[in-house]
Amino acid sequence: MSDVVTIKSKLQQGDLFLTRNAGDDKEANPTPGYWNHCAVYAGGTQVVEAQSGPGKVIVSGLDEFLTRYPLIRVMRLVGRNPGSGVAVASAASKLVGWPYSAFVSRFRLTRADRRGANCVTVARHAVMDVIGKDPRWKLPDDVAEDSRLSMVCEKK
Repeated sequence: MSDVVTIKSKLQQGDLFLTRNAGDDKEANPTPGYWNHCAVYAGGTQVVEAQSGPGKVIVSGLDEFLTRYPLIRVMRLVGRNPGSGVAVASAASKLVGWPYSAFVSRFRLTRADRRGANCVTVARHAVMDVIGKDPRWKLPDDVAEDSRLSMVCEKK
């Protein structure tokens, strides 16, 4: 079974994706830290992510997303309540159309703050209500290291 098929078989709404581009050079991976990008699985065939190219938070197709990145880690909230994955997915979906911003303050994140979102902001907003506070993630590596999340599977 391929890594993509394995990932698709284990996904649940509200799971978080962490991705890394191929290679270890700065050109392929210009962002700080190991993981370059994060996104939220909205369910079905949809992934919610912030992208600089379109300049906003968008919905991408699951198959395209899973083939775009050579390295993917799927993370899930530990001990989540029934329905919390749906709540995470719903919160992420509400951000679709927000403008993209490469920088969003680590310490200031409110529902009314529509100045812009990056990939981590999307994950932060999506998870905030479920865990009861802002997780204060700044980089995708912060998401990877958060003890409130556990790894479900990986594509290597």
